[in-house]
Amino acid sequence: MHSKDNDELKTYLASRIRFERKKNGYSQEKMASLAGVSTRTYKRFEQSCNGGFDNFINILRVFDRLEILEKVLPPPLSSGVRSMAAIIEDLNKRK
Repeated sequence: MHSKDNDELKTYLASRIRFERKKNGYSQEKMASLAGVSTRTYKRFEQSCNGGFDNFINILRVFDRLEILEKVLPPPLSSGVRSMAAIIEDLNKRK
């Protein structure tokens, strides 16, 4: 049951990524280059959302959407865990 549900969710995510890519005017080749993956890997990811979490993070980074991960898995209020915003800020400073 979960496998079928997961496939449906992956299909939805793949379609959203495709929409965002087109909205930004990127070809699949350009998107792959920006995400730091091969064109073949990107096409596979966009088709079925298969390709690994690293690739998903790279794609979110291209769209400047890493902060959505914080919304998906927010840290507990008193955990002492750094916020996604702080991590992204540090990563941007390293560029």
